[in-house]
Amino acid sequence: MTKRPWPNLALIADEKADASKRQQLVAVFGTIQQPSCVSVLLKIAAESRNDTLRATSLGALVSYNDAAIAPAVVKHYRDLPDQVRDVAQSLLATRKESALLLLTAIDAGQIDPKTISEPTVRKLLLHDSQEIAQLCKKHFGELSGPSPEVLRAQIEKFAGLIGGAAGNPYQGKQLFTQSCGKCHVLFNQGGKIGPDLTTYKRDDLRGMLLNVVNPSAEIREGFENYVARTADGRTLTGFIADQDQSIVVLRGADGQNISLARDNIEDLRASKTSLMPENQLNNLTDQQIRDLFAYLRSTQPLAAGN
Repeated sequence: MTKRPWPNLALIADEKADASKRQQLVAVFGTIQQPSCVSVLLKIAAESRNDTLRATSLGALVSYNDAAIAPAVVKHYRDLPDQVRDVAQSLLATRKESALLLLTAIDAGQIDPKTISEPTVRKLLLHDSQEIAQLCKKHFGELSGPSPEVLRAQIEKFAGLIGGAAGNPYQGKQLFTQSCGKCHVLFNQGGKIGPDLTTYKRDDLRGMLLNVVNPSAEIREGFENYVARTADGRTLTGFIADQDQSIVVLRGADGQNISLARDNIEDLRASKTSLMPENQLNNLTDQQIRDLFAYLRSTQPLAAGN
């Protein structure tokens, strides 16, 4: 008897079908073991015009141990938009073999190391591999973090900068949306990876700066970063978004949820390192920093149309 095809594959492969329905079905494939979906998900990740769907497809592929996945993702990595690259990095960093393939591509000049985020580098270093550690050190240096003296100097520098001239909160809102807003909510807008900043003590400038410059200094309850190692060879990081007696759902820095069966988890423990990367302000101009903090310190939502 001929085996019938998986009923939803044709729908998720159809670019003319409803995008939200396709995304829901793609997410389902990330929670079940259906190897026949791998080639379809890879095709969506490489060719779809919907970036959210591409990211969801890559997130679903984290569940599959298929030798075809990593080479295909590395091949198309340079053509991916930033939002999708974040998920591609998480996928490649999950298994030792694919992590090494990513680093080999970087070493060969096929992938720009500047596109690799700090959370990804930290995740790569979780693998017990001297070769991975050496390549990370070669291309990303040491991730030891600043000393207390350096931290204090940085905080005073930024505090003086912000207090030295006015910032434009409307420009700051745009910067927030492009960076912080991917993970944090402020005034009901933003992502849900980190804590909601609306009720945070945002009039305490130095306190805010400490959490930006050194996000691991104080990790709010419920947003602790966990490291999970699974029986099928994955190393995953994220905060616990949901759990019950049989399933643990981790939400990573890329915003994707990963469902893990408890009987497949070999080790699950909290990390002292925040999901939020350090040096978030280093790529901003002085005026951009003033603008960003002018918005972060706003006491109410900004009026639309400004």
